[in-house]
Amino acid sequence: MPLPWRLVAFPYGLIVYRRLFAASDTLRYLHAMHAKEYDNSWLFRLVRPRYHIVEHLLRRSGLTD
Repeated sequence: MPLPWRLVAFPYGLIVYRRLFAASDTLRYLHAMHAKEYDNSWLFRLVRPRYHIVEHLLRRSGLTD
């Protein structure tokens, strides 16, 4: 992703994922919310981090299904 896009994508990702993490308590629910956000937002589709990357980081930090 080009640098100018990253300047938009990073803060947007932090805002969206902070909301998703606050509302979810399992990886399954987080995945469902991620899919819903993907379906509802063209900006999220454009700049979102891939779910498998987020899932891997969360599993390493101790969150499980």
